[in-house]
Amino acid sequence: RKLGWGRRFLRETLIVYLGVIAVSQALKENKSLPAMVREHKQPKFVEATIVYFRIFQGWGMFAPNPITEDGVLAIDAITLDGRHIDPFTGKAPDLDLTDARGAGLNQIWQDYENRIRFDRNKVFRQGLTEYLRRWHEETGRPEDELVAFDVYWVRDQCPKPRTLKAYKNEVIAILTWRKPGFRPPAGFPTEIPPEPKVESAGN
Repeated sequence: RKLGWGRRFLRETLIVYLGVIAVSQALKENKSLPAMVREHKQPKFVEATIVYFRIFQGWGMFAPNPITEDGVLAIDAITLDGRHIDPFTGKAPDLDLTDARGAGLNQIWQDYENRIRFDRNKVFRQGLTEYLRRWHEETGRPEDELVAFDVYWVRDQCPKPRTLKAYKNEVIAILTWRKPGFRPPAGFPTEIPPEPKVESAGN
């Protein structure tokens, strides 16, 4: 009987705990609330629980606070033979989102790109770095080896009512890498630019 009581107590305690932190997260992510309510500090173990169980509460698609921002991950990478390429698209990097007519992403890629930009997911960018560093192994072309890359979160504001043109394009570097010891040989068709300043693209 004591063991059964203990199980029930732990079960109900867990339910109450998850309910409390879900309410806390809803207050934190509800844009219509005053800043003093939204900016309350959560303990690290609460933040860890929210991230691990994916119980974010940012229901921003409903009026009166619909999401007005579009964004996409763009990579400006330089190959061993001097080409600028975005390994995610196989094309030249596009850092202007205002003329885009859809990136053609499925739900998995869309969620990945949107979430890897957040500061809370910085730890997962190491995996992105490793993937890009061995991208030439994926393509099977030695000349595709990357000697430098900069990963950007490119965002703009959706068109205003009764307009069709997005505006306020912003380019934010979230990850950068240069191949150690690489020196462009004579005749290298492009210049290795200095590393951009890495900034926050969201919490």
